[in-house]
Amino acid sequence: MGCCQSTPSAPEVIIPDPLPGTDHRFVVQSLSMFNSDYAVYQGSVAEENKWLFLNKEGSGWNSGKSTIDLENFVRRDPNNPKKGEILWRCNIKDSPRFKDHYDSDSSSDGEFLGGFFSGGSSRHTHKMKWKMEVEIPFEPVKNRGPGYSVKCKSKGYAKRRIRYRRDEEGRREKYYEDEKKITKLSYKVKDQNDFTLDKFKLKVDGYKMSNTDLSWESNAFYVQKEGGFMSDKLQVTTKGGGDPGLS
Repeated sequence: MGCCQSTPSAPEVIIPDPLPGTDHRFVVQSLSMFNSDYAVYQGSVAEENKWLFLNKEGSGWNSGKSTIDLENFVRRDPNNPKKGEILWRCNIKDSPRFKDHYDSDSSSDGEFLGGFFSGGSSRHTHKMKWKMEVEIPFEPVKNRGPGYSVKCKSKGYAKRRIRYRRDEEGRREKYYEDEKKITKLSYKVKDQNDFTLDKFKLKVDGYKMSNTDLSWESNAFYVQKEGGFMSDKLQVTTKGGGDPGLS
């Protein structure tokens, strides 16, 4: 479980597990801005609708050494009283493969700082295109069965404009205008025979990461995300009769 947030308490009435062949509408909401754990609510966000728990254990996303468990709130283990039954588990064994390409409108490049660049003239602009790929295996735990894998890809760019202005005392000071965009998202879910079970591609040209409402659809679900990619909540409606836990 991530830091700065205790395990969520179980609701008074435990909602039964999602079953294959049934479709559901649920909300996935972050438990804290400081970790990667999420609560899943059936229908809408309310204590009585608390349904499942996405529990991330281990190091950060880029380490390749962590797991994500989809748990219910049936807690029967006396040695681990806050651990529910694990419905599905993702084993993040590999770090995301990341590529970037730097492009500047000036020949005097500055120092690289965490994806952006500093230095340059009063009208200097730095740009960076990036691409990320990762493949993650996952498997059912409570109800044993074959495993699967999901391969995700994303592309985008970042831009930083360096500007100068005068403060109240007339001194020249530097400030930045930043722009970040994701231009493409895609994924494929495959079985152990490398057969594609579901796939989806979303082109988001012109959608800013910070505040644009998004929606996307695959053969297995429909998603709405208010407030852009950085929002801490999304709504999911499953379809097609598969296992809602896969969504």
